[in-house]
Amino acid sequence: MVLAGFIVLGITVERRKRSLFRSALAIAGYVILIAVLLYGSEWILMNSLLAQADARTLGLYRHALGEGQEEVGTGTSAAYRPHHYLNFVLNPDAAYLGQKQFNAEYLIRRTEEIRSRPSVKWRALVLGGSTTFGEGLPAESDTWPYQFEQRLRARYGAEFDVINGGVGNYNVVENMLHYLLLLESLEPDVVILYVGINDVHPRLFDDIKPDYSNSRLAWRSDVNVLPHVNPALLMVPFYHWYIFQEVAKGEFAHLNTYVQRPYPPVSTWRSALARNGTSVYKQHLTDFVQLLQAQGRTVIVVPQVFIPRTDQDFETVFAEGVAQHEAINKDVARRLGAVYLEAVSGTGMFDKDDLVDNCHFNDRGGRHMADLLFAELQDARVFSTFKDIR
Repeated sequence: MVLAGFIVLGITVERRKRSLFRSALAIAGYVILIAVLLYGSEWILMNSLLAQADARTLGLYRHALGEGQEEVGTGTSAAYRPHHYLNFVLNPDAAYLGQKQFNAEYLIRRTEEIRSRPSVKWRALVLGGSTTFGEGLPAESDTWPYQFEQRLRARYGAEFDVINGGVGNYNVVENMLHYLLLLESLEPDVVILYVGINDVHPRLFDDIKPDYSNSRLAWRSDVNVLPHVNPALLMVPFYHWYIFQEVAKGEFAHLNTYVQRPYPPVSTWRSALARNGTSVYKQHLTDFVQLLQAQGRTVIVVPQVFIPRTDQDFETVFAEGVAQHEAINKDVARRLGAVYLEAVSGTGMFDKDDLVDNCHFNDRGGRHMADLLFAELQDARVFSTFKDIR
């Protein structure tokens, strides 16, 4: 009987061990299944997000994970860096949308070597903001100054330059300072001004100041460019997704984070435009055109393209400011004898398909602008005023 009892007890214990083992296997299986579902879902989600992300967001995300090549860090944006006189300039160490394309000497967007002035028959310098720089276009070859240069060279020869001196966020004051400090030494025959949009911004803040200090800040060095990544959490499901979302918000790398005060409520913009008229912009533009003309440069003023995509105040009110500045552009050009390419702003010359938003050209828009400029400047006989050009 005792022996039988031990046998029964042994069988019971063995069954319980097998049951516990099976339970452990089942639990382990569930854990593995959940992990596969979580990590698999994240893998699918991240591959989809990365495939659809623009090059800037993708580059910043990879840099946040320690995989990028952009030279960024605390107090330096991906595309810009502080400057002792200009407040901010393009960062020649950075890769813009995946490509290094900034000239370190002149702090402009140009990959082709800038030749000595005696080796060039004719040179134009284009000044403006992001709409000149080519914001959002990964390839420099898609920007309208580059396309304009190609049309000139195809018609007149390789000894023609069109230098893109546009810098994102620059207003006419910053364009003038950039010219005086660095770009004047390029000795352009012609200076093309595509300005006015960025000078609307200071009119939306408080009472406008002649130096735009009511809206501008000295470069903030305490801003973190990218979200902090905790290496210990990189294996946690959906942590990569969280980092991507933080980068995609654009709050870490946008230049305004460093150099501009927060916008006042949109509901105040119309009254601010009425209060802060166009006189400050008019004076700055007048001074700049007169300076260029005193140096013997031909000045060409190109109307800015701005097409609101919505009927919301942030676009419609801003468009009113752009229109007011365009009237100033036309008045100053005609009063001072500069070339004003009014035909560029004609009804139907551009449409929404030429733009990525309300003012920045896509590659099609860049080609369109270059075609219009080339045709209009030929009609104005701008090119024929220089020797050795037929």
